Amino acid sequence: MKCSFCFLEMAAQDNKISSRIDELDALRGIAAILVVIFHCTMLHDAYTFTYGAAGVELFFIISGFVIFMTLNHVRSAKDFVINRFARLYPIYWFCVLLTFILMLFHNNMGNNTTATSPPYFQLAANMTMMQRYFGIQDLDGPYWSLAVELAFYAVMLLLYTYKAIKKTIHVLMAVMAVEFAVALATQNFPANGVLTGISVCSNYLYLIHFLPLFLSGVIFYHIYTEGGTTSRYIGILFCYFAQIAEYPNRHVDMFGLKPSGYAAELAVFYILFLLFVHKKAGFLVNRLTLFTGRISYALYLFHQYIILNFIIPYFDTKLKWPYFLTCLAAIVIVVIIAAVNTLYIDEPLRRKVKLLLTGNKKILR
Repeated sequence: MKCSFCFLEMAAQDNKISSRIDELDALRGIAAILVVIFHCTMLHDAYTFTYGAAGVELFFIISGFVIFMTLNHVRSAKDFVINRFARLYPIYWFCVLLTFILMLFHNNMGNNTTATSPPYFQLAANMTMMQRYFGIQDLDGPYWSLAVELAFYAVMLLLYTYKAIKKTIHVLMAVMAVEFAVALATQNFPANGVLTGISVCSNYLYLIHFLPLFLSGVIFYHIYTEGGTTSRYIGILFCYFAQIAEYPNRHVDMFGLKPSGYAAELAVFYILFLLFVHKKAGFLVNRLTLFTGRISYALYLFHQYIILNFIIPYFDTKLKWPYFLTCLAAIVIVVIIAAVNTLYIDEPLRRKVKLLLTGNKKILR
């Protein structure tokens, strides 16, 4: 029995000896599970968990908090780049290659003789994590959000490089105000060519439509470290309504999640974060949430394709399991895979890459 909880024990021990914030890991775990449940149910209308479609929004708030916190503690821009590269790319490359191999196998199975394999240039583009900016399709559904994350990192790195990190809130607020003004003007003057052109450009810059979430994370960090003020709470409220207004511009199908449902789910995320920054979210922290938080990135990267093309067809179509049990089996399988990937590939590779690029074993984790 003790061995059956070894992964959970390792996650708890890891957090005790690290500088990670337990509540953030718990929130990561919640966000990852929301997304996985959504992808398990997205093709079955009677069971679709539509709220999981917005689980990524919670990830974006967390990123705003963590990236701003990191840039306030790193010694240089180089350290930040190395830290982010080592955190994101090694396990991402592994998961992309694994997904590509599964695609080749799936598309050459006897019942898929008419299917075509993804071209190798698509694989190469996906390895950059910026394929959406080249107009090239993601190999797996979750990859779209990584392009948004990278754009936010670039903006924050630019502010850090030009010693404007303290002005982050003002800069991002100004960008949001311009985006809101352009969107409003475009709706009222749709025939205006200049406005339409600007609107098209903003649609290409995916970050614009999720910027309120990242900015929320930055403001939450200020509340967490310096305390709440009237202006900060107003800023949080403004970001909340600004993100609701971006609902029509979201580039990923919400699968029936209506604006009212989207607003309600965002409200839950914001409430959880408010509890966290006021040190009242300890109830979220337990072995399970710490464990899922630890494996959340590997879980997010590798679950959708294998669930939809292998696990669900096997348990639902071949074995005729009830759909609820099929989804449960899918979640268990991808969580186990993510745990293995995290413990034996992601974390060891991350350390080796940092050591290789810096030679400093004590670089910020």
